[in-house]
Amino acid sequence: MVTLLVLIQLAIVLVLIFIGARVGGIGLGIYGMVGVFILVFIFGMHPGKIPIDVMLIIASVITATAALQAAGGLDYLVSLAAKFLRKHPAHITYYGPLTTWLFCLVAGTAHTSYSLLPIISQIAKNSKIRPERPMTVAAINFDTTGTTRIGKYVLNHSFQLSGWITTIVSIGIGYMIITFLY
Repeated sequence: MVTLLVLIQLAIVLVLIFIGARVGGIGLGIYGMVGVFILVFIFGMHPGKIPIDVMLIIASVITATAALQAAGGLDYLVSLAAKFLRKHPAHITYYGPLTTWLFCLVAGTAHTSYSLLPIISQIAKNSKIRPERPMTVAAINFDTTGTTRIGKYVLNHSFQLSGWITTIVSIGIGYMIITFLY
């Protein structure tokens, strides 16, 4: 009986996530609140503690990124990355994701890599490479080719398979690293 209840709760959470993603924007947050409301007031679950540590980490990363942007450091890093990527347009499929990964690693947040996405897309188009290849991770708002759209399966795009492969391989490598190091 407990397993059935847990499966029902999981189904409710997943359905609301998909509906929120379909609505887009703030809809994901609103449907998240609806899910919490249902779980707390209908199923009688107790909400967890407020994640103060996580909120402070997010605030510190945002503050550091804002300081980087205000000081002109982000523009400088983007110009260096663009110069590097333009020197190697034939390898944009490999160097584009590697550059965005480096931005994420150094800055501590993926939000800094958004400034590279239009550059990667432009270089790929100019090199006659489909932009979704170097942008596998990531980027419905920057796909100007029209291949990505929100549709029947939440996201319909030509790089869905490569995105799944990238995610599965990344999780597998991370798991192996953790297993062998600890």
